[in-house]
Amino acid sequence: MSVSQAIPLTGRFSARVAERDERTIRLGAELRHTNVSEYIINAAKTQAEIDLADRTTFVVSEEKMKEFYEALDRPVEEKPELKRLFAEKTIFD
Repeated sequence: MSVSQAIPLTGRFSARVAERDERTIRLGAELRHTNVSEYIINAAKTQAEIDLADRTTFVVSEEKMKEFYEALDRPVEEKPELKRLFAEKTIFD
């Protein structure tokens, strides 16, 4: 499904590019049998999803996950320094 068929288009981007980059983008769009706008939007959207996922999804080994769960299950250890710090007034008090 093309971008324009999915939902009404209301946003707008504008960019200036070097002639060489423009040629490359146009060739890429032709290769995908799409127009330049859809090609750029799909590429930018894909990259944005990757960038956002990189900040919200974490992949760890089974061993590291086990260590994490063990740390969560450990009994609470009182830290006198932290207790004193949190008892102090802040600029918001």
